[in-house]
Amino acid sequence: RFFEGYSEDPFLAKTLAPEMCKGVESEGIASNVKHFACNNLEINRTNIDELVSMRALREVYFPAFEACSKAATTLMTAYNSVNGVHCHENPWLLKDVLRKEWGYKGVTMTDWGACRERAGDGEAAGQDLFMPGPFDPSDIVKAVKDGRLKVKDLDEAALRLLELIDRFGDVKAPEGLTTSKYVKAGDKAAYKAACDGIVMLKNNGNLPLKKNAKVVFFGPDRFQDSGWGSAEVKTDRTTFMSKELAGILGEKLVLKDDIEAYRKGATAIVIETVNSGESADRPDLKMNKKTKDLIRKLAKNKGRGKICLILNVPGPVELEGLETVVDSVFAVFYPGMMGSKAMADILTGKVNPSGALPCTFPVRYQDTPSYLCYPDNITCNYGEGIYVGYKGYLKRGIRPLYPFGYGLSYSKFEAGDIFGKRKGNKFSVTFSLKNKSDMDGKAVVQLYVSKTKPRTLRAPLELVGFAKQMVKAKSEAEANALIDPVAEKLKERLGDAVYAEGETDMQTVVAEMLIAKKLTIATAESCTG
Repeated sequence: RFFEGYSEDPFLAKTLAPEMCKGVESEGIASNVKHFACNNLEINRTNIDELVSMRALREVYFPAFEACSKAATTLMTAYNSVNGVHCHENPWLLKDVLRKEWGYKGVTMTDWGACRERAGDGEAAGQDLFMPGPFDPSDIVKAVKDGRLKVKDLDEAALRLLELIDRFGDVKAPEGLTTSKYVKAGDKAAYKAACDGIVMLKNNGNLPLKKNAKVVFFGPDRFQDSGWGSAEVKTDRTTFMSKELAGILGEKLVLKDDIEAYRKGATAIVIETVNSGESADRPDLKMNKKTKDLIRKLAKNKGRGKICLILNVPGPVELEGLETVVDSVFAVFYPGMMGSKAMADILTGKVNPSGALPCTFPVRYQDTPSYLCYPDNITCNYGEGIYVGYKGYLKRGIRPLYPFGYGLSYSKFEAGDIFGKRKGNKFSVTFSLKNKSDMDGKAVVQLYVSKTKPRTLRAPLELVGFAKQMVKAKSEAEANALIDPVAEKLKERLGDAVYAEGETDMQTVVAEMLIAKKLTIATAESCTG
């Protein structure tokens, strides 16, 4: 269910996820954050015990939930256990961390059918609602009688549910909202999300397509919008990419399975769709054999043709060297109902790609930090610890195929001066960007910290801020990023003996390249670098 999350990086996840909650709640609808906590596997998901160190919980798996706890009205607990205790019966998770530390005031609910026996123990641990209803309350009554459940705790759970009903029980559609307006707004939002999120991973210079360029679809000409399961959304708004391109280039220039047109210079479009969803983990990171065979066949019969590979995938895939024989590669992931329109506009240059990878693409599955940690029974040891995603690759010196944060643009950007400011425990960074190309584009700037003299084991680099800035062609612009300091919170919760800071360097990355500039956060009010 990788496609249901936001990122392998906790800072990126905790920055993006609450914004979805805020958007949903702003329309008078209760948002639901799930699954708390460590529901990272589908294998034996109702019984598996996730063994996770305290540092990994605090630094990797909790931050996004903590951030969402400030914005969401409901939270769903996970099927699994964490360190020996089922999440829906875990008072440390639900009372100590969620409510006492984070100050969560909303409703907690179980995943569907998670509680199969003693509901009273779950209620006592801090669970408010057992799903799906109607639910047999007999053990809750019994728990009150035998002292397992305090009446005060039961009253508080009931009050939270009544407050939820009172707040959202009479939501009405905004005045004047018609079906056509609703559809138009939905199309616009979906299109913008796809345009901003699609990542260009390779471009040999054949894109964007020229005005009279021919394209040939080999295989499917539409995307899978989403994964299957609870997060699946079906809509009649999905379109075919061939139709979208025909509307731009003209029907005569959009062909199907025409090998001769391809050999004479047309661009072959190959869409690789990897299916994924709830209740099953992906068995590997392989592409479909049919797609791999097709690309190899096209490479052998290339002539003057170009190959564009579009990855319609739930997460990382192995390309097995095929990235060297194709001319361009895009990761659209599961792009939603406007994915075809957005991709057509990117291919033809109406939209300049500006997405950056929220996850690492390995050369091979064996290179992933958690490779040896997949469970063979009902226990999973999180052996990679805090070295999740790009942090694990950096720590072990393993070069990925496409690193976290990577993404190309049709524009060429250059970073200028970087200025850092500190006010109390808050940091902000301002940096200048120059667009040296003839095309307007958005630059994604990422700020990473490294500990130059760490007193405990740390990742070589950690993301602490980012910004996306539009820069006009042949122009300059300034971008600003706020850095959310977490060191003090972690020190407080983990203790100095576990979490010890060193001096901090900051590196700035502009999407596809590391800028040779460093900013050291000093104790002075401001500094430049």
